[in-house]
Formats: sequence, structure tokens, C-alpha cells
Amino acid sequence: MINKRIVSFMTFSAFVGMAMFNISVASAKSTTKIVYDRTINKPANSRNVNLTTRNAIYSKPGILKSAKVVATKATTKRLQHSNKDNDNFRAYRIIKTNRGTYYYKIVSFDSHYRGWIYGGKSRTGYYGGVKPFTTVKNTSIKSPLTPDGDTNYHIPSSLISETTNTFFFQAPKYTQYKVGRKISANHKVISATSKYKDTPFTLVRSIQTTRSGDLWYQIASNDQDINGAWIPGNQISNSDVVTSSTNSGTNESSTSTSSSTTTNTSIMNSALQIANLAGRTDYFNGNSLNTNYSNNLNLQAAYTQGYNAAASDAQKAKSDAIADVKNGMALNKSYSGDLGIQRVYESMYNNCETARNQGINDCTDGKLSNANYSLDGDLQAAYQAGYNSIAATKDIYQLGISFTIDGVDQSGAFWNALNKTQQDALVSAAAADKLPQSATEVTSADVQKVLEDAKISTIIFNGKTIKFSNADAVSITPSTATVQVPVIAHYISQ
Repeated sequence: MINKRIVSFMTFSAFVGMAMFNISVASAKSTTKIVYDRTINKPANSRNVNLTTRNAIYSKPGILKSAKVVATKATTKRLQHSNKDNDNFRAYRIIKTNRGTYYYKIVSFDSHYRGWIYGGKSRTGYYGGVKPFTTVKNTSIKSPLTPDGDTNYHIPSSLISETTNTFFFQAPKYTQYKVGRKISANHKVISATSKYKDTPFTLVRSIQTTRSGDLWYQIASNDQDINGAWIPGNQISNSDVVTSSTNSGTNESSTSTSSSTTTNTSIMNSALQIANLAGRTDYFNGNSLNTNYSNNLNLQAAYTQGYNAAASDAQKAKSDAIADVKNGMALNKSYSGDLGIQRVYESMYNNCETARNQGINDCTDGKLSNANYSLDGDLQAAYQAGYNSIAATKDIYQLGISFTIDGVDQSGAFWNALNKTQQDALVSAAAADKLPQSATEVTSADVQKVLEDAKISTIIFNGKTIKFSNADAVSITPSTATVQVPVIAHYISQ
């Protein structure tokens, strides 16, 4: 009869796959090594940072002897409180040392300062010399013009030029790194404004830049070159309202005799598209749903619809990525024409593939299955699926043992209380004690035998002598596949 080994897995720290680099630095105490060096691929908004003044900026990571100061602490203090938008910073690369410390490579939006800064001891956020920063904010001042999506404007005559463009921008100036003048429909930078002198547009949104407080408007137009552009709020006024249908450049506009407002259905449709896209963009940038996107109810509804649709599309992309990894499919680089959706799909695929490969490697190397590989349920499942794919070829019953002491779950603390000899003995005993393939139940006696053979049926825990009392019996279905059997072993104080 074929037997299957019981493998007790009690590892409580995550194994994370990473590229290892043999870069080392001599120090007075020991050798510091860079264990990985990576580009940060998060959405742009999540890579915008401000300085904290706790650390200077160096030409190289500060652990390197050849590092030179790019910006002193005094300079970083000035930059932190700067009221100039060009002093915003972007983090775009990260390294980690074998001491668990991180360093970020950062650059100011005007590229005047570029270098490395200490980033703390965690990747869950930005710490040390940098902190997250939002480069724009909702308008806190009364806007001179109302972004209603209805009133038509034209470019001020003073800004019409055959050679320059200081009016149409892809994003408010210096709020995104290397994002400047508007990109036209044929993917070229708009370098002159004369072509659009008679093109009407409406205002759909107003925001302020965080540092300078400058006001900007987002516009909508039936000319796709400038549709969605941002314009400086101080360069447009009521005098630029379209007052005659002859200036509208469209047969769909009509002039109101009671006001200077011209209604244009085509432009309103463009405004709704911009609002919808803004909702999608906010979702993919990790922003919360903005309930104050617009005072126009139709634009607010379009924004909210875009945000919610993006959330739904992203969830489907994640599910598809999980399925593709599970089914052994290659990464689909053409999954979606929507950049945000494609990014979600590829991120989930890569993370699941990494988790699955880690599970495969752990089982291949004879390591215990890591029940805490990830707090994310999907990644944990991918890890376990990889582990199981190898375990299934080795005829393994996998027994997950957690521990209670006097009725309180102490699983992690119990494992940590064991010395290395005891931990190894527990693993060896689990491998040596076998159940028949036809077994239909893991009993308390089965667990007790493993603990006795490992000589840990009685141990000292938190200064008290505790002894194995019993274990929960668990029914199992005979199978040639890997079986996960969670069991709780109970100890009591003597």
C-alpha cells in the first residue's frame, strides 16, 4: 500500500523572490550589500513624493563611500516647503540592502535635483527622507468661471501664435513629471495655437496645484487635438466667452440672446467623455471616488460611471490574470487597449506567477509550505497552487498544525519558542510518521505521536511548563492528490 508522509508546516515568515546583486560596501561594523535594485512601476500619482527634511539627497545611495551630496538637509527643508510646483519630486527607482533598509532615486519635476535618498525600512509606503505627495487638490478658492460643461469659450486673442503654445497642456504644469504641452490626436506636441483660434471649448473641471495654488481648468472640445486639455485659469475670463455662432466653428451651436452662453451638444458629449475618463483615471491612480468632481450633475454622473466601470473592469482583469497563470498561459501583452486595464492585468499576472513559482521552488527545495506567504488571498492561493503542483508528485499529505495554549491561539509564538533543534525535530518526525493512503481521519493520537517523536509534547513556553492535551480530529477523503489537513493541537499549563 502506498503511504503518504505527513508534513507539518509552521513557517510564519514570507519567502519573497528577488533578484540578488553582488554589490557590497565596506563599513566599520560589517559589509552592507544591495540585495535588489528595481524600477518602480506604480501609477504616476503614487510615485509623486515630497521631502521630509530628515535626510539629504546623494549622487549615489548613501551607503556607498563615493556618494556625494546633491542637496543638503537645509536644502531639502526649503524644497519641502516650496510654493513652486517645479519643486515637486518623482520617485522612480528603489534599492534594498541586506540590512533591510531602502533607498529611493528621486528627481525634481524641473530636473534640477536628481539623486538617492534614504527610504526607511518598509516598502508598504514611503518613509525616511520621502513621503507621498499629491500635486493637485480640489479648488479651495471661488473659481472666477464656472466649469458647467455648457458655456463655450475660445482661446484669448493674445495667446494665438504661429510658433508657441502656452495655453493647452496635457496636465497642469509641473504636476506630473515630464508631462507638458498637450499631445494632439496624431500624437504630436501642440507647439502652436493659431490652428485653434476659432475652436470652441467648454470648461468641465477646475483644480489647484498644491504648492503654488494656481488655478487650472480642464476643457472639452469636439476637436480631439485639444479635447481634455488643461488651461491656466489666469489666462481666460468671461471676455473669452463665445458670443456669436460665427465663431463657434460648428453647425450645432446656437446663440442665446439673453446671455453669452452658447450651447453645443457636440461639445457637451465631449465633456461627458472627459468626465468619464477622469473617473477611470482616478480609479487607476488609486484615488478615492471624487463626489465633488463637478457641479454639473450630468458631468458628475459621467465621472462616477467611469470610476465604477474602471473598478469592474479591473476586477475582471485580475480574475483573467489569475486564470491565465493557473492554466499555464503566457502573459497576454495585448489583453486590453486601455492602459489602466492592461497595467492591472499584467501586475496581477506577474504577482501570481511570482507567488506560484515561489511555491514550486519551496516544495522542490524541501521547504515547508508557507501559510503566510501573502496577506492577499489570491496571491496566497497562487503560491499554494504552485506548492501543491510539486507536492502532488511526491505523495504528500500536508498537515497544517496550529496551537492553542490554555484555549488561546498561540501558533506563531509557539513556533518561535522552539529552538532550531526542536523545529528540525518536528519536521523530521512529521516526515517519519506515516498514514496509510486509505486513511479517512487524522486523529488526536496521530498528532500526539508526531509531537512525542519530536520530543515536544512537553515544553517551556513563556516561563511555564505546558503539555500536549489533545488535538482536533479531522476527517479526510482518501485521494492520490495532495490533501490539506488543518489540525489544532491543544496544550495546557501544568
